[in-house]
Amino acid sequence: MKNLKKALPLLLALALCVSLCAFPALAADEEFVIENGVLVKYNGPGGDVVIPDSVTSIGEGAFYDCTSLTSVVIPDGVTSIEDFAFSDCTSLTSVIIPVGVTSIGGDAFSRCESLTSVEIPDSVTSIGNGAFSNCWTLTSVTIPNSVTSIGYSAFSSCYSLTSVVIPDSVTSIGYSAFSFCSFLDNITVASGNTAYRDVDGVLFTADGKSLLCYPAGKTAASYEIPSGVTNIGEGAFSSCYSLTSVVIPAGVTSIGDYAFSSCTSLTSVVIPAGVTRIEEQAFTYCTSLTSVTIPDSVTSIMWWAFDGCDSLTDVYYGGSEAQWNAIEIDTYDFENPLRSATIHYNSAGPVPTIAGFTDVPADAYYASAVLWAATHEPVITLGYGG
Repeated sequence: MKNLKKALPLLLALALCVSLCAFPALAADEEFVIENGVLVKYNGPGGDVVIPDSVTSIGEGAFYDCTSLTSVVIPDGVTSIEDFAFSDCTSLTSVIIPVGVTSIGGDAFSRCESLTSVEIPDSVTSIGNGAFSNCWTLTSVTIPNSVTSIGYSAFSSCYSLTSVVIPDSVTSIGYSAFSFCSFLDNITVASGNTAYRDVDGVLFTADGKSLLCYPAGKTAASYEIPSGVTNIGEGAFSSCYSLTSVVIPAGVTSIGDYAFSSCTSLTSVVIPAGVTRIEEQAFTYCTSLTSVTIPDSVTSIMWWAFDGCDSLTDVYYGGSEAQWNAIEIDTYDFENPLRSATIHYNSAGPVPTIAGFTDVPADAYYASAVLWAATHEPVITLGYGG
């Protein structure tokens, strides 16, 4: 009996420890797992979900891969939606984000393939990296004047998105924010914005030195990048399926990753002197590309820069064979088009023409006027044959 009395406190402590350790396992079976106001995990059956009023933050991955979720009511007390909160909720069709939310995390709604509309309140100041990427059926979005930053790839691969308005408040737009948006034909920057501007629906930095996005939905066959541009941003022309030719001005020194990726109608391109590196996948899957002119200033060609350019037959290189062989060409693909194409050394390339006219050199004094006439909506002239 004396030994039992001595052991009793130890047994009670052990029982209490077991009960406490078991509590998280029980909580994991509940529909909503909430810790200090953060909705950590949703374990329910999906469908139409109403989040409890006690929630102040929707935690990282809380609804991740909840493919049965069709709609959600977010309570007014929520102030943040964390990374991957609703990622891969492929049946979610619409969402209203309440006033009070200040940030939408990275990939928060990525791959919500059925999401057709979203309301972002005036309280939101930042839209995270990839926040709405791969929302294939999202047709429109209103970015409120409270937002100051839009993360990289924030709306990438929103194939149904047709137009975007950048408000005065935005001072930071990440690379590829609107890349691979196949039907996006216009980006408008509010007149009071001091960081960015648009020229005929094309997004530039305010100083005109960086071209950030040429909307993939534009139907013009040719485009002449304005003089003064020194940088073509990452994914700037990606998936511009209608683009057959582009004139890159002499001042450009940098062409970003994926810059012309999947421009499937692009037939030739002249890279200006001053560019030292052709970035990763810069021209990947330009399936109609037959020739490229590369200056002798280029010292490296990065991974898969021309991967999938199966029609590429001619490379016009400004330097000697020895210089070409000294270029660092990074590739895993032994069938890289650069290996099978004919390299024309010490060549400035064929005389480039514009807008499909074989008799209009790109450097002719009247070239810009012809380009304008051929690409104006409605089209003014297309020439009259050979």
